[in-house]
Amino acid sequence: MPTYVAVDLGATSGRVVNVTIDAAGITLDEVSRFGNQTIPMPGGGSRWDVDGLLDHVRAGLVGAAARTRLRSVAIDSWAVDYGLLDDDGRRCGPVHSYRSTRTDGVMADVVGRIGRDRIYRVTGIQFLAFNTIYQLASAQRVDGLASAASLLMMPDLFNHELCGSTTNEVTNASTTQLLDARSHEWSDELIDGLGLPRRLFPGLHAPGTLLGTIDGVDPVLDGLTMVAAASHDTASAVAGTPLDGDRPAVYISCGTWSLVGCELSAPITTPAAAAANVTNELGIDGTTRLLKNVTGLWLLEECRRAWDGEGRPNTVAGLIAAAAEVPGGRSVIDPD
Repeated sequence: MPTYVAVDLGATSGRVVNVTIDAAGITLDEVSRFGNQTIPMPGGGSRWDVDGLLDHVRAGLVGAAARTRLRSVAIDSWAVDYGLLDDDGRRCGPVHSYRSTRTDGVMADVVGRIGRDRIYRVTGIQFLAFNTIYQLASAQRVDGLASAASLLMMPDLFNHELCGSTTNEVTNASTTQLLDARSHEWSDELIDGLGLPRRLFPGLHAPGTLLGTIDGVDPVLDGLTMVAAASHDTASAVAGTPLDGDRPAVYISCGTWSLVGCELSAPITTPAAAAANVTNELGIDGTTRLLKNVTGLWLLEECRRAWDGEGRPNTVAGLIAAAAEVPGGRSVIDPD
């Protein structure tokens, strides 16, 4: 019975899970779970602790291999964030978090230069201030791209660290607001329009692509095949949802962000879609996930962080129990 190991990296936590598939269905065995927090930077920025996450991933993979024989490993993560590599394939510069203040005001400048309608017509992606396109425009202002030879989205940055692959998977690349929604290729029109170095954008691969084998991590893991997941975590979540193709269905994927949408065979980039600011992200098998980002459990995580800072430790279970004691309908909050 084959066992696959899935690495799921979220914006507040990550996990390594052994997955077995047989005639009875799918069985999940959680090997490890770990927190993920940003690190403050001077000037109000923040970055991800990539080395710390790598240590957790490696330890989780070793633990997964200790439980059973593994066939392959695949990684997904949150969207829009990226790492830069130099000519020798080494990380250069910090891996910034989308929560950083470095993109403040950048979206308005980029939209003013290129045009909102033009960007949406090409990409079909929702306008959010932290999209990769605005992160890169911010980095460009401070010459943060000068030493970079290529860009890898978060899942493929980890794939690179483990097996040396150097291409980007399309579902995560689609969230950059730099990918053509119809050709599923990088948009030279937008890249050139921003004056971004074309060298930063390596080739693309589809979910299911064999990326290589783990090398130099641990004797028990070296040689294990790495396969591309639908590397945007929402793309994987929707791929695993039993949507009925014969009738309309809507999903809600609830995490740090909540995503509300449907699965389509082609993007919708009409003026009405642009006015509603819905996004067209790529899914598996050439599908499009038409959706809207709404605030999710980040509200809870930020409350917990603030309370911890005040010396009021709390657990999710305790908060749920306390919330159950509060009469319903007392307050209405619209975080969006």
